[in-house]
Amino acid sequence: MQFFRYVGNALRGDFGTSYRLNRNVTSIILEAFPNTIKLAVCSAVFAWIIGIAAGMTAAIRQNKIIDRLFMGAALMGVSMPVFMIALVLQYSLAFKLKWFPVSGYDSIACMVLPAVVLGWNSAGSIARMTRSNVLEVMQDDYIRTARQKA
Repeated sequence: MQFFRYVGNALRGDFGTSYRLNRNVTSIILEAFPNTIKLAVCSAVFAWIIGIAAGMTAAIRQNKIIDRLFMGAALMGVSMPVFMIALVLQYSLAFKLKWFPVSGYDSIACMVLPAVVLGWNSAGSIARMTRSNVLEVMQDDYIRTARQKA
């Protein structure tokens, strides 16, 4: 009965009271939501820009060293767990080199490292798909015809 009561309350937006903070959980979620949206947008923009640029460059320079470097980085981005990338970048860029703050969300500098970490995986997928699609289009008949006419 207690579980069904909780689910019923959760469906109405009442998640109860936090034992740790002694506050309404819904208000805690609503306070953090704008920062979550900012981080999601920043990571998506990072993924699109890096993924499309890397995929296009790799397709144009097919089978060259830059193609292999970008596709190797894309494969790393897709296969490495996000938490591992986060730990490595936080340790190296924030703790050792002190280029970024280790934690917080009060400035744009605090948003860069988490956005890169969250966008890394998607950027790898986007780069691989972009490269594949560009190479496929470059093999189409109308591209070969345009090249013959030029």
